[in-house]
Order: sequence, then C-alpha cells, then structure tokens
Amino acid sequence: MGGVFSATIGGIVNNIIGILLGIIVGALAFMIIIVAVIWALFKIWLALIKAYIFTLADIIFAPFLDFGRFNSRIDNWFWWLVKRYAFKLIRISGNHCYVPPC
Repeated sequence: MGGVFSATIGGIVNNIIGILLGIIVGALAFMIIIVAVIWALFKIWLALIKAYIFTLADIIFAPFLDFGRFNSRIDNWFWWLVKRYAFKLIRISGNHCYVPPC
C-alpha cells in the first residue's frame, strides 16, 4: 500500500512541477517574443520618421538643387515651377494620366 501511495504522490508532484515549469517557460518565451516585436516596431517607427523627414526636406529643397547640372538655381526653380503647373493643367483638363511625348 505504501508503494502505491508514494507512486501516486510522486506522480502528482511530477505533474505539478511539469505544469509550473511549463508556465514559467511559456511566460519567458512570451516575454522574449513581446520584447522582440516591440524592438522591431520601434526600429520601423524610427525608419518611417527618418523617411518622412527626408521626404519633406527633398520637397522643400527640390527647386534649389542642381541635380548634377551646371545650370543656375534660378533656372532649376523656373523649370520646377513649369513642371508643377504643367501637371496641374493635366489634372484640371480631366486627363488623369500623364502620357510622355513620342
């Protein structure tokens, strides 16, 4: 009778230890995954902010940049303005797609 009783208690203790160990390992794995996801989201957020800032800077300074040509900045600004209003005319005319000339 003592052998059956000790085997039953041993099985219960093993089950309790197994359950507790499973909970601890599961919680640790969950925490590691959450930290990895938060870190990835933070890196993506910083990359998006950086892209937004550089896009705004490109939009603001586009008329004044040379783009490798040796023309004056006023000339670049003038052609930027011409292109801007040309695209607005295309949009106003009802033709919503740009067709390049042949």
